Amino acid sequence: MHGGRPGAPVRAGVALRPSGRPADPVAVLTVDDDGPGIAPQERERVFQRFSRRTDSPGSGLGLTLVAQQMALHRGTVRISDRLEGPGARFEIRLPRLGDTDTDDTRTMELPLRRDWLSDFPGPDRP
Repeated sequence: MHGGRPGAPVRAGVALRPSGRPADPVAVLTVDDDGPGIAPQERERVFQRFSRRTDSPGSGLGLTLVAQQMALHRGTVRISDRLEGPGARFEIRLPRLGDTDTDDTRTMELPLRRDWLSDFPGPDRP
C-alpha cells in the first residue's frame, strides 16, 4: 500500500462482513486508509489504467486490476470517504456462494483476446 502521509507509515483497517440484507446476499470487504483520500471527482478515474497522482510511487495498475477482478467475479468496488478522520474507504462487494437462487457460481467468461487492460490501438485493432 502507498498513499500515506509524508514521513509516516500507511495505516489501514480491513473488515469482512455479510451485507446483512437477505435481498442482497453479498460479502462486503472494506479497506480504510488514513492517507490523503480521493476526491469524489477522481474516484472513477483511479480505476483507469496508469492513472495515478504525480507523486505516487505506484504504476497506476493496482486499482485497475482490483476493478477487473471484481467485474470478472460479478462483484463491485467503490470508493468513499473514510467514516472517521482523513482517508478513503474502498468497498468490495462479492456474491456469496449458496445465498442466491442460482447455482451459477462461475466467473464471467474471459474473452479469447486478453487485452482488457489496453485501450491503445494495436497492429490488428483500430
